[in-house]
Amino acid sequence: MAVVAYVAHRLRAAPARWLAGALGVATATAGFLVAIFAPSVAGDLALRHELGALSVPERSISLVAIDRADANSPEVDTFVRSMLSSRGFDDVRRETLLRQLAAPDGTVYRLIGVDDLASAVDVVDGRLPTTCTPTRCEVVVWARPTSPSTVSLDSAMHVDVVGTVMRRDERVASGSFTPGEAEVVVFADGSTATEQIKALELFQRTTGWVTTIDPARVTIDDIPTILGDIAELGRPNPTARLSVTAPDDELRSIARRARVTTNRLALPIGQSATILGGFAMLTALAIRPWHQRGLRVLRLRGARRRHLRLYSALESGAIVGVGLIGGLALATVGGRLIARSTASHGGWGLAFGAVRDHPLACGAVVGIYWLVSTALLHTETRPARRRTRIAITDVVGVAAVAVWVLAAGRSSATSATLAQRTDPLLALTPAFAVVAAGCLVVRFLPVVAAMGRRVTPARWWPVRVALSSVRSHDTRPLTTAAFLAGALTLATFAFGYRSTLQVSARDQAAYAVPLDFIVDEGPRLIRPQTVMPTATWATRTAGVQATDVLRRGFALRTTGTGAQPVSGLGIDPDALALLRGWRSDFGHRPDGRAIAVAPPAAHEGVAIPDDARVLTVTTTPAPPGMFLSMVVEGADGSWEELSAAPDTTGTRWTAPLAAGTDDRWFHGVRIGESVESSRYTEHNVAEGTGTAVSAFAIDITLQSVSADDRRLSTDLTTLTSPETTVTPTPDGARLQLVEQGHRSMVLFGPTAGSPIPAIVDPVTASTARNGIVTLESSGQTTLDVRVVGTARTFPSVGERFVITDVNALSRALNRLQPGSGSPNEQWLAADDAESRRQLADLLATEQFAPLEVSSRVGIERQLSGDTLARTVVMAFLWSSLIAALLGAAALVYVTAADRMDDRPLLRSLAADGARPRQLVAVLLVRSGALLIAAVPIGVTCGSVLLHAVRELVVVSATGSRPVPDLRSVYAMGQLIPCLVGVTLISLGGAWLVSRSAGRIRRHEALAAPT
Repeated sequence: MAVVAYVAHRLRAAPARWLAGALGVATATAGFLVAIFAPSVAGDLALRHELGALSVPERSISLVAIDRADANSPEVDTFVRSMLSSRGFDDVRRETLLRQLAAPDGTVYRLIGVDDLASAVDVVDGRLPTTCTPTRCEVVVWARPTSPSTVSLDSAMHVDVVGTVMRRDERVASGSFTPGEAEVVVFADGSTATEQIKALELFQRTTGWVTTIDPARVTIDDIPTILGDIAELGRPNPTARLSVTAPDDELRSIARRARVTTNRLALPIGQSATILGGFAMLTALAIRPWHQRGLRVLRLRGARRRHLRLYSALESGAIVGVGLIGGLALATVGGRLIARSTASHGGWGLAFGAVRDHPLACGAVVGIYWLVSTALLHTETRPARRRTRIAITDVVGVAAVAVWVLAAGRSSATSATLAQRTDPLLALTPAFAVVAAGCLVVRFLPVVAAMGRRVTPARWWPVRVALSSVRSHDTRPLTTAAFLAGALTLATFAFGYRSTLQVSARDQAAYAVPLDFIVDEGPRLIRPQTVMPTATWATRTAGVQATDVLRRGFALRTTGTGAQPVSGLGIDPDALALLRGWRSDFGHRPDGRAIAVAPPAAHEGVAIPDDARVLTVTTTPAPPGMFLSMVVEGADGSWEELSAAPDTTGTRWTAPLAAGTDDRWFHGVRIGESVESSRYTEHNVAEGTGTAVSAFAIDITLQSVSADDRRLSTDLTTLTSPETTVTPTPDGARLQLVEQGHRSMVLFGPTAGSPIPAIVDPVTASTARNGIVTLESSGQTTLDVRVVGTARTFPSVGERFVITDVNALSRALNRLQPGSGSPNEQWLAADDAESRRQLADLLATEQFAPLEVSSRVGIERQLSGDTLARTVVMAFLWSSLIAALLGAAALVYVTAADRMDDRPLLRSLAADGARPRQLVAVLLVRSGALLIAAVPIGVTCGSVLLHAVRELVVVSATGSRPVPDLRSVYAMGQLIPCLVGVTLISLGGAWLVSRSAGRIRRHEALAAPT
């Protein structure tokens, strides 16, 4: 009892001492509780944003009655509504849809009966229906932009239109009841109203119930229950057979992304928990000298060892207990603020819910706080040892790094793994880094202090005294410096990782859209060049550069049977200099001159008159079953084959030309066996009813080419072919081909040019033979490219790629397969923000609606504005600020403790004649020395941690795998102000709390120390 009374006396006598320690415990406790419930709040917030981004029909659950006979009976309606209500879906709307009906004027319309129609629509013209009887039922027309807003119904139907409405409730006429775009929709008031119409009683109808998932009422934990309820709704039951339509896949996908957010936050939460726990221990160390004086008093009074232990346990228990109560209060207030700002569930009860849901974790934390505080307070300070020996801190630091390296080597955290579980390594990684940084400071600070003391002139004795105290009284200064280094490690990492994720959004956007916009064919396969010729862009929008791009897939055969896909990209060499966001880790920026190919000196084809409508090729008599097509180039550079029809003699082959086209060129012909002939021959051979034919022989002479019976000036002797034998003759060119079922190209110009220069990926480059890579294209044709450069990756393509001159690639592909070399994309680059804005407005017009338009800035905004991205980035921002502020607060707090505990030293110095400002300098220099030692080690360890985590967590801010990979960004623009702020706050606070040391008078200095 005497020990208890003594503890109570000390707590009453010096409340400032122990309340400071309790404040540290309260801060750590509040942070720990917030760390427990913050991930679920963040996950629920992400879930609600994702669900809210879906349209009402996309997050609706529809139940359709399969047995149509009694679907509208009260029993079925009551049964369905009770099933939905028991699962939390009270807002249910019922509707009945009739099959398509035809009006006298041929208009197709749908009649839909909707319960409580007044709450589902807004009147535009006329009024709402008021009656529905067997002889007259009033309806309203739904005004839609895709269908007529008026309809004349057959009077025999007894249906009268009394108004026009707009749909207010998007659940109506959606999902299974969505009408066709051109259908006129008329609404009747009441799902059973359609049964009142006598003339429609035999028409087929469908009844359904629809409800919507409310994002504000759903949490991550509710998703499995909702999915189970949806499955239960569709199971057979004795009352009604129901078909259920629900957003199962969307819910699973959204829940998965939300879980990625929750589990990924283990990293910043582990960081915050580490720094908060360290702050709690530091506050215990700060009151340790005060506690040690109490131990000395008890020893002088004859207290035994068990009494001393009891005293330490009681005093630390009182400090921890008060701190836990304060921490719970702080966490409760914080939970309320978080709930209000995020519209989350729980409010004031979030902190208590965290304790209720994780009693073991909370109990373990309380026990650790108490045990660590008791051990720190009870253990006596020992004299400093020589730092040349291996200390326990060295072993701990090396062990922490070794354990982390071994754990990190097992695997990386991806979006797939984070969607399933929390990786404990994420939460422990900051702790390992802090331990390593702290151990480095403990090892080097005494050495640096000793060196500083030696080189400091004797007249600067306050500096020498401060450095001597750092070296001799090593427990608290070293612990403070270690904590400060750990705080700066985590702040450096958090700032850097936040910038890394933000820059990743910019890198991903630039990778997807290398310039400013990509316009491609879209689902309708309309070439953008046909909508807007490439040369026209500069005249439509000032400051815009447009380039044609040809994207094709190839195959690279590495074995006799195996082939790997390779993406081929033909681009204007000058456009390579405009690539946005090229990174040094991609390789050297491509030089367009390396892949540029000089165009042919003259056009290889023969010009076709603009007014020509028929193209004719004259040959010697062709064998029956021969196929011939003409290869023609259009004004836009696209090639096509025109199938030619022979006359009765097989000597004149004609093909019609499209009207209204200019600048066309004739390039040659394709000859071979027709499909019908090949099938006929194969059938006869298989059935044994004809003579077996092993080959189809063609031997004709191409004599002339004419347009509308006007002979074109063609030099047929320049025709070449890799498969057909071409022999010049006095009257043309003799073509000889012997190949069953094969067709061969015969074109003007050389048979095959030199290999096309290309920039390729390293793996493709490794397959080159004598610098040449052979790619397989469609139709069993091959294309040779010459490797002139490599890049680890290239924007907008996959891992395997070849980048070539678009004109050279287009020419080569068209000569292999006419039409395959037509550019199918346009890349657009704007000179400035205003040009980019005007270009975006132009691309948003109806003219480009059939095309697929991708915007680099738009993708970047989408990635940066993603709910998951904002949540993760904000988490790292707050954790970095907390770490930096706690580091500054720790230095100020320890300086205040030094001022009180080193009062005897300060009095002795004052007695020796030290001036007030010199006494203040002793405390400030000590604090500055700790800061100087901690900053470089903290920043270095934070940079190493950033690189390690970037390799460990292969996930972007949006929760997916980033393409391209993350790159470390060291956010010096944020880190330097942070370091300056920590320095100013630390030294400014230290100066304020140490000013009292300067007020020690001479008579005070000569008094006995207390």
